[in-house]
Amino acid sequence: VLPNRRLVAVSNQSTTSGGSGSVSVYLNRQTDPSRTLTYGGSNVSGMGVAISHQGDCYWSFNASASGGPGTIVKFAGCSGSGTEVVSGLPQVGGIIFDQSDNLYYIDRSYGVYKCQKTSKCLKLVQINGAINMNFDFKSKDIWLADTTGYITEIVSPGKKSMQVFNFPSEGG
Repeated sequence: VLPNRRLVAVSNQSTTSGGSGSVSVYLNRQTDPSRTLTYGGSNVSGMGVAISHQGDCYWSFNASASGGPGTIVKFAGCSGSGTEVVSGLPQVGGIIFDQSDNLYYIDRSYGVYKCQKTSKCLKLVQINGAINMNFDFKSKDIWLADTTGYITEIVSPGKKSMQVFNFPSEGG
């Protein structure tokens, strides 16, 4: 979601009939999607979506619902056909941008990666099983959710004093 909520992008894992994943783009607070973004001709499983500060949509997906190989594509202006940014990931999860427009993504097999301005991606931390993430923009920490009911906080990501804390989620 953009801060003004004039553009919202939602990653769809698949269609209700089991078809390929996609990104639904909602403009100007409409209740129906203004457009649907897809990539390639194969059946893919959508995982995460993030909007850059330039208004481009980035979508992470896996080649199948059972995972991998994972790909992240960019849709300029949240429209069009998309171009690959990162590919060949064993199993991609969620994606986010920080306030400096650096892309972060989860490789569910190997950890969290940070890409400087969507290029030159380096592993930030080894964490297995994380599926989605978000920033706490006030403190600039990353919060990860995994499939076992744990929440992980990465304090000061990318800095020498970075720390990782695990918390059980409620009911987990």
